[in-house]
Amino acid sequence: MYKKNHEPNIEKPEKSRTFRHEDEKIEKTDKNKILLLEAQKIASQVYKDGIKEIYKLTVDALKKNDSYETDKYISSLSHISNI
Repeated sequence: MYKKNHEPNIEKPEKSRTFRHEDEKIEKTDKNKILLLEAQKIASQVYKDGIKEIYKLTVDALKKNDSYETDKYISSLSHISNI
């Protein structure tokens, strides 16, 4: 009786270059979407933190009766709100 000593050497056919290229494009697109979402979250948080900081500086300037600083911060806030 004949006994096989090794596994059959069956290899999956290689994808054509076109399909590999499409897979790479899809993978890059997915990574770009994830990076874009992360960047949007970070930008949103920075925006909120910036507004909070300018607001605090404005309140501090108002408490000190410093009209120059108050005007500067209020104009910054109005500029941000127009973005």
